[in-house]
Amino acid sequence: MATPSKKRPFWKTILLSGLGIIVAFLGYVSMQPDEFRVSRSITIASPVDTIFPLINTQKQWQHWSPWATLDPHAIFTYEGPDEGVGARVRWKGNKNVGSGTSTIIDSRDDDYIKFRLEFVEPMASVSVSEFSFTSSVDPITTFDSTTVTWTMYGNQGFLSKLVSVFMDCETLIGDQFEQGLKNLKVVSEQADHF
Repeated sequence: MATPSKKRPFWKTILLSGLGIIVAFLGYVSMQPDEFRVSRSITIASPVDTIFPLINTQKQWQHWSPWATLDPHAIFTYEGPDEGVGARVRWKGNKNVGSGTSTIIDSRDDDYIKFRLEFVEPMASVSVSEFSFTSSVDPITTFDSTTVTWTMYGNQGFLSKLVSVFMDCETLIGDQFEQGLKNLKVVSEQADHF
């Protein structure tokens, strides 16, 4: 005689289904890229020697940074030389600005600048940010112009991968870079024409 089959209680089915969904989601998160890279460029109608100091001198960032207006009460502390390798700024601001440190780790006159970014808030991480400059002369006006490329890259830990599932960080950071480069263009072109 066959034994009657026991039905699994409904709550166990729901629990196992929920656990399966969680495991599948965590697997999906872990499969996200281990690194991120965001890059934006703009051409500015100014020579590179006008633009370069605005980036290579950390105190100059307040004139064009896309984050400068997000918290007018943010605190900035500058350390090391005024410009170039070793120049460092520590910042602490509201939730839109967070806190962290930016240090210039490579600087080649009118060519390239590299920063190490250490974010503390809103989420601890370390990234690299680079600026490269390509000079050209407009053949019609014979004015100097410079293409500035701003790039940020770094590793993504599990928490960063989780955030990227819900938020398009490439677009978010990219939009901020585009705004910063537009601000840099305005400041550079005004400075160059006075």
